[in-house]
Amino acid sequence: MTADARPAPITGAPPLSEITGRVDRLRTAMELAGVDALVLTNPDSVYYLTHFANFVHERPFILVVTGQGPLRFIVPALEIPHVRIRGLGAIDCIAYREFPAPAGQGWDDRLTGLLAPGLKVAVEPDCPLFVAGRLSAAGHDPVPAALVEDLRMVKSPWEIGR
Repeated sequence: MTADARPAPITGAPPLSEITGRVDRLRTAMELAGVDALVLTNPDSVYYLTHFANFVHERPFILVVTGQGPLRFIVPALEIPHVRIRGLGAIDCIAYREFPAPAGQGWDDRLTGLLAPGLKVAVEPDCPLFVAGRLSAAGHDPVPAALVEDLRMVKSPWEIGR
């Protein structure tokens, strides 16, 4: 193949159908794995499912995926405009107050408030211990699951073009 025969590179944001397709494939994988809720903190996974890029320092950004409805993104209140401008797809932004947060308004309160008792909750293998520990303390006993990592191994036509 000559250089002239290659398709033009894709340089823009993915179409909404790319993002919704990823979320749909993830939900199918969750169902097959018997997972009710998936808690994601890795910036690469968050970007893959939302097109929102962030670099995590001390303030967690936590994406919660369930079997239906919008993705729930727990973020510092200051970051909500950034998520709304850059994110793609159905994302429900849930603000938390930063340390020292008033009772009931911290990231951990927001996270555990989203998860009903009895749900099978999974986390990424590289989930920070403080997040997994908070889930365990709330009675969810998260299991590690590399569901997003597995999906990312198969590239869509858009990803190949990118």
